[in-house]
Amino acid sequence: MLDLSIIIVAYQGEDLLQATLESLVRHTHGVSYELIVVDNSPSPGVQLH
Repeated sequence: MLDLSIIIVAYQGEDLLQATLESLVRHTHGVSYELIVVDNSPSPGVQLH
């Protein structure tokens, strides 16, 4: 069972998204969560690696 659902809307902020995801991983030990990233950019600008 999930403890938390996290939805992040990204709009042309690849560098901020990466920092956000790294912080999320560092601060959610012991928490069961799902992560949904919505790319709201007008062009294919946000790419996850």
